Amino acid sequence: MYFLSQEQAESATTKLLKRGWSTRVFQAATGDHWLLLATQPAIGNDDMEDIYNELCAFAEEFHGHYDGWERPMDNEDECMN
Repeated sequence: MYFLSQEQAESATTKLLKRGWSTRVFQAATGDHWLLLATQPAIGNDDMEDIYNELCAFAEEFHGHYDGWERPMDNEDECMN
């Protein structure tokens, strides 16, 4: 998730930590934005749409932007067919 300030990113981090997520906050590679990387121990695709929608809303709550997840594929062959 990208935020305009470190304060916004840290506020979002606090809330995610209370929910059991792992987080890292650092300045984005380009521009003045701050990046919050959050890891949730999800496996499988069952709840991914719900999690995606939840994270979009969560980022908006702190005036940020959620750009998707970098979750490893469960079965790489599924994407290759």
